[in-house]
Amino acid sequence: MSAHEPINNAMVKEKKSTVKIWAHRGASEYAPENTMEAFEWAVKLGADGIELDVHKTKDQQIVVIHDEKLDRTSTGKGWVKNYTLDELRQFDYSRGTGFGKEKHYTIPTLREVYEMLKPTSLTINVELKTGIIHYQRIERELLKIAEEYGMSDRIIYSSFNHQSVEKIHLLDPDAKVGFLYADAYTWMPEYAKKAGMNALHPAFYNLFLPRFMEDCAKNDIDVNIWTIDSLEQMFVCMEAGVNAIITNYPDKAREAAIAWENGTLTSKSLNIGRLISENLQGAERLKEKALNSLDSEARQQIFQKLREKYLAVVERE
Repeated sequence: MSAHEPINNAMVKEKKSTVKIWAHRGASEYAPENTMEAFEWAVKLGADGIELDVHKTKDQQIVVIHDEKLDRTSTGKGWVKNYTLDELRQFDYSRGTGFGKEKHYTIPTLREVYEMLKPTSLTINVELKTGIIHYQRIERELLKIAEEYGMSDRIIYSSFNHQSVEKIHLLDPDAKVGFLYADAYTWMPEYAKKAGMNALHPAFYNLFLPRFMEDCAKNDIDVNIWTIDSLEQMFVCMEAGVNAIITNYPDKAREAAIAWENGTLTSKSLNIGRLISENLQGAERLKEKALNSLDSEARQQIFQKLREKYLAVVERE
């Protein structure tokens, strides 16, 4: 697929699974994250949706990039907010990847992404990166752009800054919104329901909280899990009954989902010991068990172990 080639639904692979596959920052194992090329690959590989991140430039353009600063993903340095769009276009956005030798990867605007994806049926998960910098009027502007493109019903807004998505909900009660979070509270489903959310976007290990999925279903809250790249994690998500898997490998997730639903892979494919990559008390006993058959004590053990692993990684970063 050439850069910025028009997309139509005929290009999208047939979908047979009920769990939705959302490409994390686009298909970011196949092109640099949050670039037009990554989003094109997401369509080509049959994703049901994409997840992307937004910031604002010095000249108040909404651009798609994950970090507040340019240093990790581009040849630029410093804060996104300190550059105009034209200045940001001078940098290459393939830093730290194996891409970039064949072409210059640029930063897209949100409008450009919407224009490309409008002919498809893909859902777009817009993450507001307002945890460090709260960009003035960004919530209102996001809603306006979605309405302008006639895509409001295909977009869900999420953020670690829960006030941002609550503001989206207040500005437009029909907008789809979800709380994004890592560390867990047992009362998150009730909290989300009271705040008017449609979904929760938790880190993977929250699936092992006793009654979590049951409480989400009771409160009519969808569960969209990030970032799921291993087959073991994909299988857990499918057995738990999540709404969407956010992954860097949409093709791998699609194949796994179809195999799961066709019965090629079953709950016996779950390997809890391998999932946590640790010796866990009773792991051998749990090894061949389906997630839905684990008792509360076993689920709590697994949750705690996976949570410790996640927090250790965060601390190192």
